[in-house]
Amino acid sequence: MAVKKILVADADHDVRLYVETTLRVPSWSYQIILKEDLLWLAVGLSEGWPDFIIVSGELVAQSIKAFVDNVRRGHPRLPILIMVPKNHNYFGNFEMVYSIQKPFSPLELLEKLQEILTVSCANP
Repeated sequence: MAVKKILVADADHDVRLYVETTLRVPSWSYQIILKEDLLWLAVGLSEGWPDFIIVSGELVAQSIKAFVDNVRRGHPRLPILIMVPKNHNYFGNFEMVYSIQKPFSPLELLEKLQEILTVSCANP
């Protein structure tokens, strides 16, 4: 499955811009959708559902399980990468849900994304 759309959700504009800039790799062609909250989860996306979600741990801190369950309702194999705040632990054992600790370098993000895409393509 080729990634066509990646949704990046973080309340911090600078983080969204950093991730978007990092993902603008010339050899990859996909649309990056930026959101500052999780309202899109309730109302849907005019762009349609993404093929991959990168979300801030702060946005899903209330309940990672509830967030994952909401996404999985209609998209059981959609890969999710949670950006975990520094000095916080990511607690969860969900299929196709991964984490990366902030702050991360562009290379770390790209390597993590490639790792996840390799796994998700191997297990459609």
